Amino acid sequence: GRIGAYVLGNWPNENGATGASAAAAYAAGRAAYALPRGFIEVTRATAASRVSEHFRLGDFLTKDQPGVWPKYLVLDLKLVDKLELLIAALGESGHPVKGLHVMSGFRTPRYNAREVGSGGRSAVSRHMYGDSADVYPDDDGNGLIDDLDGDGCVGPGDARIVAEAAERVEKAHPD
Repeated sequence: GRIGAYVLGNWPNENGATGASAAAAYAAGRAAYALPRGFIEVTRATAASRVSEHFRLGDFLTKDQPGVWPKYLVLDLKLVDKLELLIAALGESGHPVKGLHVMSGFRTPRYNAREVGSGGRSAVSRHMYGDSADVYPDDDGNGLIDDLDGDGCVGPGDARIVAEAAERVEKAHPD
């Protein structure tokens, strides 16, 4: 449940997992929900280390335990590749972006459990396995998705542009 002072919690299919027993039953025996094989140790200094042209290790850290270092991370580099392809796909469709803001990358099981339930997070969220991220373009740094469709406001049309680009990437690069 922890490495040093950094609290991770328990994965759904881990012995001793508490709470979401339906999630544990779902994850049991499914290879996609195998326990992480290891963790990346992230210090304040290494959080700035690049994992690709547009992303750093720190972009994918769980958003809690701000005073605890080092932190630990599970990160599948296939996710990083897909995000780089998404940036390229947005540019190819006439919506060039400088990068993507990672709103939520890796989530420790403890952090993920905070909002599990109806309308919230899945108890078997892929974020806990390092292969999922919630992202949006934010080139102006205002904390909101950029106005990609040029209609003067941020709305569903902007999200649709990102979603369609993601679908194109997934279709062209399923692996």
